[in-house]
Amino acid sequence: MEENESVTLEEMYDILMRDEYKKFREEHDVKLVTLEDGTRRLSRIINGYTVDHLPLLYRHIEAEEMLVRDFDDEAWRDLGYRSYAYYKLYELWKRPLVWANPLNEKNSVIDGRIAKEGDDRLFFEWDLGYIIDYLRDKDLNAFADNPPKYTASKRDYLDFGGVHSWRTITRDYSAIDKKIDNGGCFDLDDYKLVKEYDAACLRENLVIISRLIEAKRSAELLRMLQSEWPTLKRWKIEMDDMSNDEIEEFEEMLMNGFDDLLEQWDAETPHEEGPKVKAEPFEFITDQCRKEGKVEAVEVELRAAAKGTAVAMWKTIRTNEALGYLSTKDVAASKIYKALTAYFGDLPYNERNFRDARNKR
Repeated sequence: MEENESVTLEEMYDILMRDEYKKFREEHDVKLVTLEDGTRRLSRIINGYTVDHLPLLYRHIEAEEMLVRDFDDEAWRDLGYRSYAYYKLYELWKRPLVWANPLNEKNSVIDGRIAKEGDDRLFFEWDLGYIIDYLRDKDLNAFADNPPKYTASKRDYLDFGGVHSWRTITRDYSAIDKKIDNGGCFDLDDYKLVKEYDAACLRENLVIISRLIEAKRSAELLRMLQSEWPTLKRWKIEMDDMSNDEIEEFEEMLMNGFDDLLEQWDAETPHEEGPKVKAEPFEFITDQCRKEGKVEAVEVELRAAAKGTAVAMWKTIRTNEALGYLSTKDVAASKIYKALTAYFGDLPYNERNFRDARNKR
């Protein structure tokens, strides 16, 4: 046997499927699947490499699989941008499992094969900084393109007004990073160290988005977060582990600490010479509105109302109905809502809110 001969991924699979690991496989729903080309893979990646109390063999299998999976693979997407996870991965990548040579094991008699973590790979081909930057940029690009709406699995019966989940650009993992940098081991309890809302992280990520995409988009996201903050704060969304002082500190920075960036981004954003008028008027504009030349005025009112509440939108609709400029009286609320979002973009409330608001004055 050659010194430091690496344990192959296939050999690790074979060991994992032995009876010794049966209890672990059942407890964590760990399975192997065979792909069309005949290669084997874990049925899912559970990010076990970040948790040191899971079997060393399993953590190395996950780490080695990440090396052969494409960056667009589900495993990488699920991992997202969590720098501490990449530090743990890097430790496993640089110290792969190798077969022990029984002749070189002092004070031991080996009956069978033993694998252990080897010395650092001298020429490890992946650069950790590149991985982190690349995946961070992918996450920020995806977030800026389509910020996800907030959903609370334990509060599905509640409606939070359609606010977004901001963790991609507000979360701070630095406390976990610092612990690992100082030689500590990550544990699931360490998630308590994560700050959900950190102004410095928000600033850094918005600046990156302004470089990756455009300044205008960063300004839009910041103003969107500022407008949603009262709802986020009222319901303490993702704030269970934050003190009142920490919440107030973030609020102060959010509302007043980004003026310099907004000024810079607004200056970098080309000004449009006038509102862009769509080729076709809004779906429920009446012939009377067209004849009186009020189409643009009505659409300006609707566009402004689209930034407010559902009740305010219905007031605008009813006013223009009374003037004969809109014909929505006998139209289902769901159809009106879809027409509004198609024409004016996403609304700050969902279809159910819009439907319920129809009967409010």
